[in-house]
Amino acid sequence: MEYIKKQALNSLPRFPYIQELSKIVDDPNSAFGARLNDDYYPGDIGFDPFGLKPKTASGFAEMQTKELNNGRLAMIGAIGMLVQEQVSDGTIIETLKGMM
Repeated sequence: MEYIKKQALNSLPRFPYIQELSKIVDDPNSAFGARLNDDYYPGDIGFDPFGLKPKTASGFAEMQTKELNNGRLAMIGAIGMLVQEQVSDGTIIETLKGMM
């Protein structure tokens, strides 16, 4: 399998970015170039400029659940708007103007 992988990479055009990408993908300690620390927790990338991240693990888990649920609700809402446009053959804006 390793032989096939090397043959496939050697058959690609010699562009520098492709060769760099192959080095990143082959590195077992990285996830496409991003090193994962031992204290890494999924969803916690350390960016919190307003200090909104909960201090406890249970609070953080609760916040993650709220974000997932709100994201799912937003996707359902977007699908609803798409279906409405397909059914009525009018855009959302046209439908809203017609209601006023």
